[in-house]
Amino acid sequence: MAAIEGFESYAIFQSRSRAHIHLGISYNWQNFIDPYPTYPLQFGYWYLKNLYFSSGLQLSSGQNSGDRLAYYFRNDWFFGESSSISIKYLHEDWYYIQSAKESIGLELNSSYQILGKKLVFYYAFGAFHRWLKQEWNENTHTPFYFKSDDESGFLTSLLGWLYNLNQNAYGFEVYTRDTFSYYNTQYINAKAYYLLRSNSDILQFYFQVSSSGSLVGTSNITAAELGIQWQNL
Repeated sequence: MAAIEGFESYAIFQSRSRAHIHLGISYNWQNFIDPYPTYPLQFGYWYLKNLYFSSGLQLSSGQNSGDRLAYYFRNDWFFGESSSISIKYLHEDWYYIQSAKESIGLELNSSYQILGKKLVFYYAFGAFHRWLKQEWNENTHTPFYFKSDDESGFLTSLLGWLYNLNQNAYGFEVYTRDTFSYYNTQYINAKAYYLLRSNSDILQFYFQVSSSGSLVGTSNITAAELGIQWQNL
């Protein structure tokens, strides 16, 4: 799900209002078969001058209604003019195969503006560690339960730019992780989006494609996503 989280919310919207809320819906074509919808809800809050807490929940229905669930908690510590260090906990449930995944991620995030603030570049680099829990593990769907022999870690990255058109804007991103899922480095996503702004309300329309085998020379487009999000600043 190509949602906006943590530091990216600040980098794209350049807002330090007290609280943010995101609502959205998207349709996903995994392996280009029957599409299924996802419903993300996110919330962010500046609880101190340089500390930003964000969390989100996403319900998906691939095979059956509500068969996939993911939620996260993230904290960003801002420093300098527009940089942060973030730590994130992510829990994913796949009820149709009775498995789940716990992930902890750490990233360095930054952005800068040029052309009189018309053009914004933003990026994130870091790593995550994940614990995959199968149905034979104890407490498979219990959050913050990390007992599993199947664990590994991978690097994460995101690079994006945004061009402001007076009130509205458009942008493009390339990244190796989503808001509600971490991947190994063989997966790369690309997303184009357009923002419609009206006072404190913003609509984001986006299209994303995902590829696998990108680092071994066998890259294939494996999924596509079309979505809309509303954000209130």
